[in-house]
Amino acid sequence: MVAGCGGQPEQGQELGQAAEATSNRASVCMVTQPVCTNYPGYGYEGTFEDTADAAHADARYCRQRAAEWSHWCGNPAGVKTTTSYQLHGRTKTIKDYRAGDECSISIVGTCPNYAEYNSLTNYPDYWGYSTVNSDKAGADCKARVAVYFAWCGMANGVDGDRTNGVIGQFYKDGALVNTYAIP
Repeated sequence: MVAGCGGQPEQGQELGQAAEATSNRASVCMVTQPVCTNYPGYGYEGTFEDTADAAHADARYCRQRAAEWSHWCGNPAGVKTTTSYQLHGRTKTIKDYRAGDECSISIVGTCPNYAEYNSLTNYPDYWGYSTVNSDKAGADCKARVAVYFAWCGMANGVDGDRTNGVIGQFYKDGALVNTYAIP
């Protein structure tokens, strides 16, 4: 089975293979989307089981997979991807993600606590904000800027140093709505 979200579909995969729930697990993460722009014909359209990583074992992880699938597939703005976490045949959580709605994070300068994130540019942050497609999404993006700032261990203008910071840009339907920055 294709791992999905992070690489090319496997060579020799039969069309539609991903479209079937292939396990007898007590819990599964199902994905529904009308298209997968980057990989048409590989079975990532319609409804299929997400077998990557531990999406079937963790409802929270399954919820974030809607945005990950949308980005990996390169779906255009406005296309909805939905994940549903099912336990013993009953749907427990559903997450809708509409392509083009996101909080994009950039780290300006250095991230003292995690140097591998120095000068990170336009990272789509969908880990911490659970209200995508709602009126609160912009506020959540603003809050995520502060979270990244603290997580990196940045000092807010210590000794006049304003070379490090975090910028968050909130997009709705692919259009920039607001920009938030610290410092």
